[in-house]
Amino acid sequence: MIREKRAEPKKPARRAKYEDTLSADEIRVRLGVTGSTVEELFRVGLLVGVPRRETAKNHARRASKAEIEAFNNTYISAEEVAPRLGMVTTKLVKKLDRLGIDPVLRGAKHVAKIYRREDLAKHALI
Repeated sequence: MIREKRAEPKKPARRAKYEDTLSADEIRVRLGVTGSTVEELFRVGLLVGVPRRETAKNHARRASKAEIEAFNNTYISAEEVAPRLGMVTTKLVKKLDRLGIDPVLRGAKHVAKIYRREDLAKHALI
């Protein structure tokens, strides 16, 4: 009986319908930011995500892998840039403010400052 059960194919994973999307936690890891930052990116519209089912209750937000790649190619966090320049993040943010480079996302505590890569490239910072 046990051998028969082992021989039966397993049920397909429920995640199959989400193959092309990432959960908020996966987005956090992929972008190297906090969960609060991901929530804020959705709130301000920098990440649109995929529509939730009408019947969904408390389901986490999801975004397509393509959307995250496009976001990553367009934007960068100060926390990612600072080590490349051998600076701490707070000093980098002050320098960017002096240069007149405004972040597209300037959050509160635990929310990363996100900049356009294009703006930083103009000043040879990346």
